[in-house]
Amino acid sequence: IFESCYALSTGIFRDYSDITKHNRTQIFSLNPADATTLLNKRELDIIGLVEMNLANDISGNMSFSEPIYYNNQQEPLALATSQDDAQWASFVYWTVSSTIYAEEKNIT
Repeated sequence: IFESCYALSTGIFRDYSDITKHNRTQIFSLNPADATTLLNKRELDIIGLVEMNLANDISGNMSFSEPIYYNNQQEPLALATSQDDAQWASFVYWTVSSTIYAEEKNIT
């Protein structure tokens, strides 16, 4: 999840230095209920490792990136953004997709 967040920061700030990684990217550990509430209040930009399911899509008002982790036959896990910001959700989706593609093709 950290690398996905750093990839998003790099895309936004066009800089992959330690300044961007450590000063412009803030990563918090929250319980799922608090994270969903903060996302819906627009106090968070992303929630990491959220189950991609209909309940989170509808009741959580979330958009999802490509799955970044598969949890032993359960729901795939992805980054979640607010459905209220389609441009940000699209940016997150395509950033994650491009990093997965680059990893599969050994592009560094």
